[in-house]
Amino acid sequence: MSLIETLIVISDGNFEDPLTFKKAMEDVDKDEWIKAMNLELESMYFNSIWDLVDQSDGCPKTPQEVEEMRHIPYASVVGSLMYAMLCTIPDICYVVGIVSGYQSNSGLAHWTAVKTILKYLRRIRDYMLVHGSKDLILIGYIDSDFQTDRDSRKFTSSSVFTLKEGAVVWRSIKQGCIADSTMEAENVVACEAAKESIWQRKFLTGLEVVPNMSKPITLYFDNSGVVANSRKPRSHKRGKYIERKYHLI
Repeated sequence: MSLIETLIVISDGNFEDPLTFKKAMEDVDKDEWIKAMNLELESMYFNSIWDLVDQSDGCPKTPQEVEEMRHIPYASVVGSLMYAMLCTIPDICYVVGIVSGYQSNSGLAHWTAVKTILKYLRRIRDYMLVHGSKDLILIGYIDSDFQTDRDSRKFTSSSVFTLKEGAVVWRSIKQGCIADSTMEAENVVACEAAKESIWQRKFLTGLEVVPNMSKPITLYFDNSGVVANSRKPRSHKRGKYIERKYHLI
């Protein structure tokens, strides 16, 4: 292994070294800083320490894989999946949301995941949304994942509203904040579902096809902390940091 030693002399005088790239580019010794950075990168390359961090799982790892992905209609297929998801297939909301986040730098692992979704759709091509014979009652079901996005560390909110046991509204979306716990994450999705239920009530009331819309709309979620906090909000070590706007429920 060859070793490269570099030495860049920049007079310090009474000046402090720039702490950011932007400040270095604005410094009077900008050319010297650029030379120093280039030599440092060259040293890293020749000493086989170019990869300072592990690459993200699934991203193209070789030039051959990058070239292969150029001939795969990844974005087009994901767009078709999103259309199917929005129209009649709510059960693929979550997975389509995940694969759609890698359209700018997708790898073969992501393409394999997309093909798995297509195989699933092939098996259920004869399935359809069915509305039962029970009373017209709007019910909401909500949940969130647990930081499956290792890049942003944000939770994903998922919700579905049913009418006569058939899904009528569904969504799966990444939360705008980084929650500290599952209780906070599900409190966020519960708030969003509560606002959605208010809109649904106004919409269905205007249609005049669903009776008893004046009654409370039931929301189901599996976090006892959210249930307790919604019934009696308290300032405790886990809940006091939740933003006030998420206490709508």
